[in-house]
This record gives sequence, structure tokens and C-alpha cells, in this order.
Amino acid sequence: MTYVLVHAEPLRPGRLQEIQPHLAGLPIEVVGPKADDDQALADLVRTGTFLMTTRRRIPSSIIEAGERLRLIQVVGLSAAHVDVAAATRCGVAVAVQEDVGRIAVAEHGMALLLALAKKIPEAHRRVASGETPPGMTPVLTTERIIAFNWLNLDATVLAGKVAGLIGLGEIGQAMARMLRGFRMDVLYYRRRRLPEEEERQQGVTYAPLDDLLRRSDFVTVIVPHTPETERMIGERELGLMKATACFINIGRGNVVDEDALIAALQERRIAGAGLDVFRLEPLPPTSPLLRLDNVVLTPHSANAGSAVVRWPAILANFRRAVSGERVEGIVNGVQPRLS
Repeated sequence: MTYVLVHAEPLRPGRLQEIQPHLAGLPIEVVGPKADDDQALADLVRTGTFLMTTRRRIPSSIIEAGERLRLIQVVGLSAAHVDVAAATRCGVAVAVQEDVGRIAVAEHGMALLLALAKKIPEAHRRVASGETPPGMTPVLTTERIIAFNWLNLDATVLAGKVAGLIGLGEIGQAMARMLRGFRMDVLYYRRRRLPEEEERQQGVTYAPLDDLLRRSDFVTVIVPHTPETERMIGERELGLMKATACFINIGRGNVVDEDALIAALQERRIAGAGLDVFRLEPLPPTSPLLRLDNVVLTPHSANAGSAVVRWPAILANFRRAVSGERVEGIVNGVQPRLS
């Protein structure tokens, strides 16, 4: 018997090629809707045994359409976008699984932040060019004899500094944990504030957007591109930041007015920027960003390398279900039974 795994979001090019090797040897066929449409998804779910969703809302109408549906696997730790009550009523298991890809993006955000704080690109350029202060000659180093900071570079100590996170989903929460490890104070802004107890558990403090921008030494944007977030960071918002502050974007390029950001960097109204996402991708060779010395640029690669460990973890529950093993991460107390 072949089981149908429905990918709730439209399958982007290459996604099937990422998934299928990790289902090798299992009687599982992967399908997905061609459009982000409830009816199209419901039509697929009618013959589906498994449903996998990242952010796609799964209402009761879709769950009830799946007469053979046994397991909804959420890619992430929150099933808030799934009607869990409807799933439970229909005898459908709902499971969550942390997405290693989101941890990878948070790590990349930290890498950009550290590169800016420690002036690593500048240090590399100057050392690699052979720059040496006049009159200084190399010495054989020992424990006590060194040429300490021979290029007289400045850097920022992170302990005690303020990090502001615009967006606090799973990527933001992972980054907040990393920031606290550097003993930074973490502010966050999102449309719906967390309950105070959850804020205490995560070690974060809510701040309205303008307040966060004024207070933060490092501002990181981690929000998706929607009509509401289109250019949410523009000239006015950048003007609220400290002249010594750095701006990091690991969300989407068009949540920022790129021209306003370039102007702020050119005029040194902010200290620097670490960017993994851009208005146009790949970044055109004519972009003024390429001529700035106070930026760190990466090619929308924050999630690079995570697929090797990401998909085995996400798809493991389907393997368990087919093998009759106990499915992990269940949030509604229902174990899937395929027979």
C-alpha cells in the first residue's frame, strides 16, 4: 500500500528533490497543491494519510476532508495555525518538530552581528593586504611578546549591549537564546505581545518598535514579507537608531526601504549593516551596497547547509508511523494508526 503525504504549501522548485531521498524505501508519495488555496489543499487531503505544514493554516474544513488522514506534522514547535481540536475530534494526530533550518538562520544572524561588532571583514582586508604600521617589523611571538592589535582596530564588546529583535517567531526565539549567551539584553517587537510569563522564560523584554529602534545597539529584522511588513523599516525608522548601532536583516529584502538604508549607511547615520536578503536577488553588480565599507553581505544563504539534518528530523515521524512505531512530538494525545 502507498501512503500519500500532502505538502500543505505549494511545492517550490527543488523541494521534492530535497524530500524524496529521505523517504527512500518507504511506500510514501509526496504531493502538493499548485496554489495556496484551501479547496485545492482539501482536494489533495481527501486521499492523504499524512499532511505536513510549515506556516499554512490548517482549518477544520481541511482536516474533515481527509477521511484517511492520520497525522498532521508541523514543521516547527507551534501548532497554533492548526485546528488541533478538530484534529483530535477526527482522531488525527498532530505532532511538532523543531526546524533545524530556523536555528541555522538564527546562527547566521549571530554571525553577521559578530562580524559587525568585531570588525572582522575590515580586519581581514587589512591583514590580507599586508598593511603594517610604519616602522613596525615582525617579531617572533611568545606568551609575552606579541604585536597586540597592530592595526589599532576598534571593536564592540557585546556583554551589556542591547539587541533588538523585530519578529519573535522560532528564528527570533533561537537568536534570543544565543544573544543571552553573550550576556546581551534582548528587546523584541511583534504584533502580538507574548504573555509576561513567556517573556520571563525566554529572557526577553517587549518594546514598541520606535522604542526598540532608539534603545538597541544591534537591530535584527526577522519578519516575513507581507503587505503589512512591506518597507516597514524606512527612513523614519532608521533615523531613530543610534549612530553607533548596526542593522541586520535575515528576514526578507522588501521589509526594508533599501534606498533609505543605503543612504543611512553612506552618511554614517548608522554604523553598519549585515544583510543576507535584498530587494533584488541576486544582488545586481550596480548596487551601491557593493561599494560600502560598513556592510557585511551574504547571498541569502542563512539556511545553507541545514538540509542535511533538517529533512531527516522533519520526516522521521512518517517513517515511524509507517513502521508502526510511536510518533514523537504529539501535542493532542493521539497516536496515528495506519491499519
